[in-house]
Amino acid sequence: MSPKSKLSLPKIIDTAIDIANQKGFENTTLAAVALRLDVKPPSLFNYVDNLNNMKDHMRLRGVQLLKEHVEKETQGKTGEGVLRGMAIGYRNFARAYPGLYSETLKLDTVRLPLIRPTWESFIEITASIMEGYGLSGHEPLHAMRTLGSMMHGFVDLEKEVGFARPTNPDESYTRMLDIFINGLYSYYGISED
Repeated sequence: MSPKSKLSLPKIIDTAIDIANQKGFENTTLAAVALRLDVKPPSLFNYVDNLNNMKDHMRLRGVQLLKEHVEKETQGKTGEGVLRGMAIGYRNFARAYPGLYSETLKLDTVRLPLIRPTWESFIEITASIMEGYGLSGHEPLHAMRTLGSMMHGFVDLEKEVGFARPTNPDESYTRMLDIFINGLYSYYGISED
């Protein structure tokens, strides 16, 4: 089997994501992907137009993976379990794909025509979680922005600098979610029944 015949767009993107996780998104190049796949760089152009196109496909895969992680952690859960599952799935995605995580959430990424439909379906999932608390109008969006900011801040700090104190970060993340959920009940006057 020739090297060219073993290529596919998913294989190229998975390899690029692996490189991004090891060396950073900005250090992921066509040459590095070709080297890892043991092919000549021009072979990649049968599947991607250029470096930007490959990176857009990486970003799309990032949104898909984020959605998959959230769906896995929310499946079969109800009430607070769904919200907690979403937050756990989000954090698990960030941990599993450190080179892809930040790129996945950038505004320029989610506005790309290639990515927008997948992003919108992810947003629908998160909005429905908030609507499950009886929120309507713009309130689900405000609540999701608040929770998203909390999750992103925690995950980004954990990823970039770690936590030096010996207290278990998992416990801190759970407490953060407890504080958010209690605040949700209190701010919106929601009964915990």
